[in-house]
Amino acid sequence: MTLRDNSSLLLIFFSSANSGPARRMDSLVAQIAQKERRYLRVAHVDIYERPDLADRFRVHAAPTLILVKQGRVVERIEGRAKAAEIKGLLESYLFAETAREARSESAA
Repeated sequence: MTLRDNSSLLLIFFSSANSGPARRMDSLVAQIAQKERRYLRVAHVDIYERPDLADRFRVHAAPTLILVKQGRVVERIEGRAKAAEIKGLLESYLFAETAREARSESAA
């Protein structure tokens, strides 16, 4: 996983085995990752196994979702989130990715 890869959006799911809300979000994040796999990469990070990444992204609790585009943090959700909230956060970014792809396909 590299933040310098500008080819797609990256959703980082900071979680912990000790966090009930994070465990409950696991399947939701997996469903989103599967559905949007063409445009969205998803990384799972345990905040206790990778405290360096948690510090880098200023994550102090699990669950936290961070959306990265072109190497920059563009959105974040702290705490347990519902599907509608996550989809709302991703919607405009995914729309931009699909529009960009459509333009490049029509130019070819």
